[in-house]
Amino acid sequence: MEDRPDKITRVFTVPRPSGYNTEYAMTTYSYIFSETKTDNKNYELLRAYMREVFLEGTPEKGTKKSVSKESNIVTSKKRFMISEDIHPEIIDLAKKSKYEGKGKDQHLTVQEFFLRNDPYTIGYEIPVWDDDYHTHIDLVRVHPSGLVEVLDFKPAANLETTAAAQIFKCTLLLSERTGISMQHIAAWYFDNRDAFLVTL
Repeated sequence: MEDRPDKITRVFTVPRPSGYNTEYAMTTYSYIFSETKTDNKNYELLRAYMREVFLEGTPEKGTKKSVSKESNIVTSKKRFMISEDIHPEIIDLAKKSKYEGKGKDQHLTVQEFFLRNDPYTIGYEIPVWDDDYHTHIDLVRVHPSGLVEVLDFKPAANLETTAAAQIFKCTLLLSERTGISMQHIAAWYFDNRDAFLVTL
């Protein structure tokens, strides 16, 4: 597949956690959505969300829709089901990206490869937040069936001990920001050898 010519970027400047007095910039990359409407409800919800954050950026605290307190406690539950499911598409794309040996550029290498070569990937470094937490999702995919996949690239996925809580919170925040049911979102962390599905 040829490189997609319609990638756009936006830099979000985000206040750092309490105790820091500096700010840092994160760049979000996304595929520009077609103006043609689809019958895929979740795709349309994602498209609306992406357009909003690209036009307006992430809001100041408390200026947008309220996010439920569930997102603030989910990472403390630690009752996640982590299963090593077969997801050949994700693993194969990671392998083909040839990220190994790229050092600090491993994430970018994987993300760029997915965006350019995977028809289901719609963007990377996608911001999600609530009043107390701000993070970025490594990759977001959406299938014609309406299934949305939230992906977290971890170069040594089989050794991870905190990835499940992190990716699940991202998934919950995305659901609450977009209105997409959690039943229609799958959370994965992966590398070029393994892919782990995370559920409560």
